[in-house]
Amino acid sequence: MARRPTLFFAALFAVLLLAVPTAAAAGEEPREMSLGEAVFRALCFSKSVEKAELELEKAEDARVSAAGAVQPQWYTTYEPGCEPLIFAAESADFAYRSARESYRLARDTVVLDVYSRYYAVLQAQEKVAAKEAALTALEKRASVMQALVQVGMAARTALLSLEAQVTSAEADLTAAEGELKNAYVSFNQLVKLPAEERPVLTDTAVFAPFAEDESRCVSWATGENPTVWIAKYAEDYKQMVQNYDTGDPSTVIREEDVRMAELDAESAEDAAALLGRTLYSSIESLEAAYSATAEGVRVAEEALRVVQVKFDLGMATSSEVAAAKANLAAARQGLFDLACEHAYLKLAAQMPWAYLGVMAQSTAGIAAAAGEASRHP
Repeated sequence: MARRPTLFFAALFAVLLLAVPTAAAAGEEPREMSLGEAVFRALCFSKSVEKAELELEKAEDARVSAAGAVQPQWYTTYEPGCEPLIFAAESADFAYRSARESYRLARDTVVLDVYSRYYAVLQAQEKVAAKEAALTALEKRASVMQALVQVGMAARTALLSLEAQVTSAEADLTAAEGELKNAYVSFNQLVKLPAEERPVLTDTAVFAPFAEDESRCVSWATGENPTVWIAKYAEDYKQMVQNYDTGDPSTVIREEDVRMAELDAESAEDAAALLGRTLYSSIESLEAAYSATAEGVRVAEEALRVVQVKFDLGMATSSEVAAAKANLAAARQGLFDLACEHAYLKLAAQMPWAYLGVMAQSTAGIAAAAGEASRHP
């Protein structure tokens, strides 16, 4: 049979991508990368997607082969020896349909994972900027306090307290920089870039209220879910071949097998519906939090404007301006975190099956890292 060209083109695109000069390696300007480009690269290089496609092609071959051994009239007119062949054909068809859904699940999981890691880098960058602003503000305050102590206008204990805060802020900045490094390494692994490369991410998360209602989220979760479809296929398949002579008594599908498949399908749909409702509720909560946090940003912006005017008039110090900037940076970081989470969950609501896949991968990755750390303390 004719092969789908997906793997061929994926390999070709991968070669083309690798052939593009990497500016970072040459010490020039770092490469830029949009979300779309990141998704494209990740899909091209994903081992899970390639494996799922190979399994789909294998299942399709088996399906065609098994179907070729069955005569259409056997479904309406019994002939001796036909049941094992029909059973084999139906089994192969079920395996093919399951592989098709598994392939879609693999692709969707990679797409959503790209968004997760892309946003994680952006959030880490914002956190570093906020920690830098906080450190700058404390350093200015400490510098002013040191001058006051030297002229006897402040107690040395106040200076020591500020110096301790500076040390703590330095540690916070170092930790934030470590988080940014880890976020880049995780993102680069997914899009197959060197761990040390730092691409410039050109897209950002822009907050926009969710336009769908809870029923739509439930519909996405149940009506388009590969996991639910596989469970339903299993139910249909077992109903179709119930009590067929398979040539092997141990593989005969009995009534209780059909009932268990029905229960599995119902459970899968119930779980999917619950996840759809949960994601919708989370999105609503984020929107409420965003509105409140946005007001905090506006207050911080106004506070900075006022202190900047005072500074220009000689009525405020540079340390007060730095403190106002630090407060604004922290507020903006909190707001940006919410925007990223909101944008991610809106996409996750459209493919909640992938959301579960990303969560599973994240949990497995954390467990592996913890295990590695315990072996090499």
